[in-house]
Amino acid sequence: MKILYHLTVLPPKIPQAEALSQEIAALRGNFGGELNYINPNQHSLIPIPRLLFGFQQLARLRTEENQFNLHHFYNPDPFPFPILRFLRRPVIYTITSGVGKKRPNTTYFSRLGAVAVSDERSLRRLRQWKIENAFLVKPGIDTSRFTHTSQPMGAEIRLLVASAPWTKAQFESKGVTALLDAAKQEPRLHLVFLWRGVLADKMERRVQALNLGDQVTLINKL
Repeated sequence: MKILYHLTVLPPKIPQAEALSQEIAALRGNFGGELNYINPNQHSLIPIPRLLFGFQQLARLRTEENQFNLHHFYNPDPFPFPILRFLRRPVIYTITSGVGKKRPNTTYFSRLGAVAVSDERSLRRLRQWKIENAFLVKPGIDTSRFTHTSQPMGAEIRLLVASAPWTKAQFESKGVTALLDAAKQEPRLHLVFLWRGVLADKMERRVQALNLGDQVTLINKL
């Protein structure tokens, strides 16, 4: 089986530090296939809405499609990308960040080959909305590489934050701003942020502006 994997995010600057990139690398190692980024904004002079993602590649995708058995499409939320309607091979749509309370386009998702989610709440919601081709697939991360060392509870509170923002708006939605505010109010709180090579300068300026250099560590490398 040969699979064409599609990502809607921009190519990561540190792929080895991205869980999703590691998962796709593992799948490609077992099943083969190629990786494709459909987001055209890396080279566009003006922002292109995601309704148009992939259409700049449509001619090439239709030409190369016969080389693959199926498409595996990854996106954080259940957004109905029109480009998928033009593909002839079956499509697996993996929703990487879960399903919220807003009902998606059930007709669109019911016509896909499969819809994969990583948590049971998202699966229940999709099934309640009569999307019967939804499946629970746990994240494919090799946890055997990780170990832990127990630490005694002391006066300090140390928190590791490992979901860095891709955009400026995600400083709010991912809780970065709230954590920095909490550290400002609580001197015992020490934060370690794992970054992904994006917006590091903006983060450093925020830490400096709040005078949190002694409480915040930013790791922007593998």
